Amino acid sequence: MGRSLREIEIGDWFEDLETGERFEVVAFDQAGGTIEVQYFDGTVEEFDFDAWTQMPLAESAQPEDWSGAFDADREDLDADWLHGQDGDPVDEIERLLY
Repeated sequence: MGRSLREIEIGDWFEDLETGERFEVVAFDQAGGTIEVQYFDGTVEEFDFDAWTQMPLAESAQPEDWSGAFDADREDLDADWLHGQDGDPVDEIERLLY
């Protein structure tokens, strides 16, 4: 893996080089020794530090299509309205869907 545990931050994206799956770090528990990730499809998984350091990972860019974890199609959302809003479009989608 390219980065040490000290350098990992919430919001970082990685790709599992064995499976090709990309995921985002969504929680980091130093005291508990775990890293929680969310895959593009919304699945959440937790790894302990030992398992994390053994995984074949590469840093990855955030996907351009950020809607993967939401149970909605682009047609379900008014994209023109979202682009006219201040702030993060993902926050606006969460507000609309939940």
